[in-house]
Amino acid sequence: MTQAFRLRPFEDGDFLRVEGDRLLFEGADLTALASEYGTPLFVYSARRLRENARGLQTAFRRHHPKTSVCFASKACANLSVLRLVGEEGVDLEVNSGGELAKARHAGFDSSRLVFNGVAKSEAEIVLALDPPIKAINVDSPFELSRIAAVASQRGVRANVALRGVPGVEGGSTAGIETGSTRSKFGMTAEEIESCLALASGQPDAIAVVGLHVHIGSQMTDIGLYAEAARYVARQGAAIRERFPADFAHVNIGGGFPIDYVKYDDQAPEIGYFHSHIDAADIAATAVPILTDALGAGIEILTEPGRSMTSNAAVCLASVEGIKERAGTRWLYLDTGYSVLPESGFGWYFHMVTANRAADMETAQMRVVGPLCDSIDVYFDMEGESKLAALLAAEPALKAHEALLRSKLVHMPPMRELPAATGPGDVVAILDTGAYQIEMANHYCGRLRPAAVMVGENGGISFIRRRDTLEDLTAAEEF
Repeated sequence: MTQAFRLRPFEDGDFLRVEGDRLLFEGADLTALASEYGTPLFVYSARRLRENARGLQTAFRRHHPKTSVCFASKACANLSVLRLVGEEGVDLEVNSGGELAKARHAGFDSSRLVFNGVAKSEAEIVLALDPPIKAINVDSPFELSRIAAVASQRGVRANVALRGVPGVEGGSTAGIETGSTRSKFGMTAEEIESCLALASGQPDAIAVVGLHVHIGSQMTDIGLYAEAARYVARQGAAIRERFPADFAHVNIGGGFPIDYVKYDDQAPEIGYFHSHIDAADIAATAVPILTDALGAGIEILTEPGRSMTSNAAVCLASVEGIKERAGTRWLYLDTGYSVLPESGFGWYFHMVTANRAADMETAQMRVVGPLCDSIDVYFDMEGESKLAALLAAEPALKAHEALLRSKLVHMPPMRELPAATGPGDVVAILDTGAYQIEMANHYCGRLRPAAVMVGENGGISFIRRRDTLEDLTAAEEF
């Protein structure tokens, strides 16, 4: 069996630190929070959110002052989070009429909003034009014709940015790569030309204000960002030549990676979860390419989501059971992919036993969730099964097992936690501030979790109440 992730005392300055045997988060005892508020529980840091917002803006403005950071609200559209990043001067990217409505409810002016998506309805376009937002990122000629029709009916001019396909792939996993023609996103050169012709014919309805790309999430190859930037520089210059009065910005998307892995000597299966680049590296690589080609007057937009909120929260889970099988301990949490949906398709999150954070007597364990599916586990059940099936079907493949494992298995098979970890203990699952609370669901009758925020003064406040049993039936009729 491959090496598990070695447990050592993990601390992150004064953000996460060990005191006695307890893990503290912004000075708050996570074990005590679990006891007071119950689990599963998300705990957010107001300070870390503000630091991330400032850091992302600084990373790009260091190279190009005329940069706007548009937080991808799909990562966490909680109203308290939106208001906080908005106070730091961050704008917003939305992906639906619902996210647009929440953005306005949180206090964002229309001039601070961009709207992505591949299937915008007429009703959503109406919302985006009442009043017109900064940019609707157009995904097809059909969509642009729909926008033009709605804008004409309402007597307004729609600001649009054309989403191109830079032909970039690799560096992550196919499910979250969005920059290739194999994905459902964006337009080819021929489709962009169709949009430019349509816009030229309807100048009272359409203003082509920008060009947009997005290559994917958790992309860890810096060369891919350079490749995308060269595409944006080339295509952006061509569009600006056609629409010089309107063209004002280029949008290089988001998906900037974070490092989910805490130590360099961990198992090979971790792959793209271990990133040695961050937003600052991406800015230093991509921005000079854009400014050299498009000049200091161009506005550069970015759409970070994961890098804004992931490391600003932890999820607390309770250990509800243990099982010994063939010499292996299985640890059963009350938190599975209904609370951490990315875990259901093989996302790695580091774990610490919050009430045994200083305990160095460890054991390797299979960690699983409570749901009625075999994929509700914190290892790659599908990848391990495929690998085993291939080796059983063709014994000669044993010589290539390491290569096959690197391609098929994307999670470590075991976690190393304090050997005494068992029922009643609290496991802190780190870097869970993006996407999880947004995708949490009622599967298996599980209640969606509560979330609290640790304020900059150390106070604790609810930012989302836990669902009740009544919420399971509130939208249904009998």
